[in-house]
Amino acid sequence: AAKAATGRITLTAEHVGAQVLVSVRDDGAGLDAARIRAKAEEKGLCAPGAVLTDQQIYQFLFAPGFSTAAAISALSGRGVGMDVVKKTIESLRGTIDIATEPGGGTTVALRLPLTLAIIEGLLIRVGEGRYVIPLAAVEECVELPAGERGGRGRDFLNIRGALVPFLRLRSLFGAAGEPELHQKVIIVAAGEARVGLVADQIIGNHQTVIKSLSKLHADVATFSGATILGDGTAALIIDVGRLVGGGGGEGARAYQEVA
Repeated sequence: AAKAATGRITLTAEHVGAQVLVSVRDDGAGLDAARIRAKAEEKGLCAPGAVLTDQQIYQFLFAPGFSTAAAISALSGRGVGMDVVKKTIESLRGTIDIATEPGGGTTVALRLPLTLAIIEGLLIRVGEGRYVIPLAAVEECVELPAGERGGRGRDFLNIRGALVPFLRLRSLFGAAGEPELHQKVIIVAAGEARVGLVADQIIGNHQTVIKSLSKLHADVATFSGATILGDGTAALIIDVGRLVGGGGGEGARAYQEVA
């Protein structure tokens, strides 16, 4: 393929909201979806002729004992490496994804929550509860138009000519009581996706020490952690990546309904 004899593996790490994104990329041949599918059918992981996307086929790489290697060597063939990685990442409340380019290489992206770190956050109030939105994900704050204040559904805002779906956090979190007369909309973004979050009050910037949620809350995808405020009360930290990007949980389902 006219490439150098020595391959290159690139490791990058960056903050994405309340998560750390670790990417491992190579410049090899990329993944062979047909070869992976043939091995999956051979192992009984999928039915012959089943309609699967390439992304669904790549997920077979994480199955226990799965390998396309013809023979077991010191480096490959046992099919335990990616399986162990996925289980470890999930135990840390993270996610793992694969992207590939035929002839161009493969990227494995690990998303891990920050277990104990200090971030700048926007402290908001919804009903009697207080929540923190990572400031890095906040684009701007606007006031909810008067015509939208009485509704309980989901709708769109016109932000300088662009339609942005918004979610009413009171409905999403089941807050009691009546909403404030002048509600605020916090426009947040994760990648290319944007959504407005309607809150009763924006309290202000808050330097937040993130503490991870316990294993009892492992299925709560809308929040990435919690923090203790100055008065001793707890505030949950909203996971903007999952809420906006559709990564799971009630917030993601709400966004998908809007989109």
